[in-house]
Amino acid sequence: MKRMAGVFLVLAMLVSANALASDDPRVDAKAAFERKDYAEAAKLIEPLASQGDAAAQFNLGVLYINGQGVERNAATAASWFDKAARQGNALAQLNLGILFREGMGVEKDLPRAYMWLDMAVPGLHGDDNQQAVRHRRELSKEMTAEQMQEALDMIDNCQQVGVKNCD
Repeated sequence: MKRMAGVFLVLAMLVSANALASDDPRVDAKAAFERKDYAEAAKLIEPLASQGDAAAQFNLGVLYINGQGVERNAATAASWFDKAARQGNALAQLNLGILFREGMGVEKDLPRAYMWLDMAVPGLHGDDNQQAVRHRRELSKEMTAEQMQEALDMIDNCQQVGVKNCD
């Protein structure tokens, strides 16, 4: 009888675990992330990211840049951040700006870094906004007048053609 009780307990635990799964992969991915099951979170958000979900693209970029649940890969992270940034995701724009500033996963490009940081600022609040402003200010001190003019031209172009077509 004790043996059967153990079987029912395991069965009850499995049923409970399955009951926690929802019909929304976003909810399941968030739950996986909160329990630090990053591989499961990546598995759940990758299809959403591939379908063009900007939040999923940003989150997948975060997993790749941190090597959480996936092999660390700054170039792949930059690619996902770029996709989300072009849809107006300000956090992705901030991260992409930092990657261009540092040359992580992309070729170092100070004007492009400044452009993405500048694009991010209006969409961010609190600490994220302060971080973007600080990076942009520090970056401006590293840039030549020619690089700054190139960045300003890029920003102007983005405002004319839309963030999706920025370059």
